[in-house]
Amino acid sequence: MLKTIHRELHEHIAGLGLPVHPADAVPDNASFPYLTLAIETPLTPAKPGRVTLTLWCHSGAAHAERLTYGDQLLTLLPPRGFWLDTGYETLLLTPERPAQSLQEKTALGLRITWKLVRHPHA
Repeated sequence: MLKTIHRELHEHIAGLGLPVHPADAVPDNASFPYLTLAIETPLTPAKPGRVTLTLWCHSGAAHAERLTYGDQLLTLLPPRGFWLDTGYETLLLTPERPAQSLQEKTALGLRITWKLVRHPHA
């Protein structure tokens, strides 16, 4: 399931043209801007999971870049929620909390977290 969720999300956000790294495995030589992805899989339809995407930018125009890519990301993953069909179940992602601005050293980030609910096909 985890591999399927990763694949479906990668395909869904490919239009941004940014590399996507696991949140806990960003390469040392990763070039900015990039996204990190963390997924907590839902165990059952009644027990939701979580998807966290963080956009990282680093440049003289990092703030403007973060806002531009953030707007594009929210167009692809709208605040009203969206569906991903895996073929054997549908995953509903709805915002869990508002976008959060971050700063780590000289990098600026924008973190968005969605609740992930499974809806198995009948």
